[in-house]
Amino acid sequence: SFVSSLSSSGSILIYSTYLGGSLDDYGYGISLNSLNRAYVTGDTLSVNFPTEGAFQSSHGGGSYDVFVSTLSSSGSSLYYSTYLGGTSSDRGSAISVDAADRAYVTGYTSSSNFPTINSYQPTKRGNDDIFISRLSSSGSSLSYSTYLGGSYDDYGKCISVDSGNHAYITGYTKSSNFPIASSYQSTYGRNNDVFVIQFSSSGSTLIYSTYLGGNGGDYGYGISLDSL
Repeated sequence: SFVSSLSSSGSILIYSTYLGGSLDDYGYGISLNSLNRAYVTGDTLSVNFPTEGAFQSSHGGGSYDVFVSTLSSSGSSLYYSTYLGGTSSDRGSAISVDAADRAYVTGYTSSSNFPTINSYQPTKRGNDDIFISRLSSSGSSLSYSTYLGGSYDDYGKCISVDSGNHAYITGYTKSSNFPIASSYQSTYGRNNDVFVIQFSSSGSTLIYSTYLGGNGGDYGYGISLDSL
């Protein structure tokens, strides 16, 4: 993977760096904190991916592991960098950062031993389940980490965080028994449905969770919040 920073005019490259090990590494999500540190997530096959102050310093096994890496504002050093994954395939899709510099990461996993703590859903229910994980500001611990899904395939694709530290996630699901709470649409449509969820600040409760879709394939890839 690579991370590049351009000037506000787009005419100057402030920094640009590779980030990866000796196999395949893919960056899929990026966010910035108030100090202009870049927070990056994706997934890696490399057992020698660069780590620094890591919650998980070694590859979990299987194929892909999620990575979460934070670069200094100059791009010349790693503030922290960690694997996140179990013994099967773990894919990182998106990342967001709150005012306390805690990174919120989502994606999907087929690992039955993905790292969980203070979980809404502590065990995997389907083939692929969504994960939502919040790392401490240092990257060395998890505040919470949970599976989310039904009995089939569920994919987390984007995450955003509000000023109250509630995580909002979207993606799509093939599960007719996806966890639902205070929903606009409580029943599964067909093929794939979009989902939209809001977690409590502790990660232990769904404030709302809803399907959004019709009788064809529906896919959610982005989410944004207003100020209300």
